[in-house]
Amino acid sequence: MAFCVVPAPPFHRSRASAAGVWMGAASPPPCSRAASHGRPTRRAALAAAAAAAAAAAVAVVGPPPQAASATSRSSSPPPPPMVVAAATATATGTTTPPPPPLETSVARLIAARSRLTDIDPLISASRWDSVRTLLASEPVGGAGGVRVASRDALASAPDDVGGAAGLGLREDLLTALKLLDGAVYGNVFVDDSRIALGVKVDYDTPRLYLADALEALDGLLELLE
Repeated sequence: MAFCVVPAPPFHRSRASAAGVWMGAASPPPCSRAASHGRPTRRAALAAAAAAAAAAAVAVVGPPPQAASATSRSSSPPPPPMVVAAATATATGTTTPPPPPLETSVARLIAARSRLTDIDPLISASRWDSVRTLLASEPVGGAGGVRVASRDALASAPDDVGGAAGLGLREDLLTALKLLDGAVYGNVFVDDSRIALGVKVDYDTPRLYLADALEALDGLLELLE
């Protein structure tokens, strides 16, 4: 036999009601027949049957088209970075500016060649800071230096000039200038106290790298003529 406990209204309870004694209240209402026998109501049974039918249909047919398309979109790989960059540049209207004319780049290289000839007297005078300043300033260094001028010149030159030969001479030029700056920097710390201890100032290595830079630059200019 099943039991149903229904609490009494608050105004009918007292201390005695807490011990299980009803004071002045009517007897509790009887439990419903469906609840006493543990049977579900008709509405609950219909809802359960509808949920079971919907689950069976999804298992056989698959998810709705809208859900399937959302799943496929989320699982598709992102576009490559180059495609995204190209699309962004197209949308914003930004494009890479063309290189300057070949004559302009060659003129900048000739100016750098003339400026490099001032380095040898500075080496003889041990003016190492002046050499490094010359290498870092235009027309040798800086934004308008040989690095940018040689790149623009090879980009504007015909294909047979801007090929492996031109790129090799440009790399030799930039490497020689970098090594020249490093050799000069090593002499900055050779002062009189170090000379007294037997440390010698290296004049030969900077001159060697200067000659390499001039040779590579002359070859590049000859190729661009």
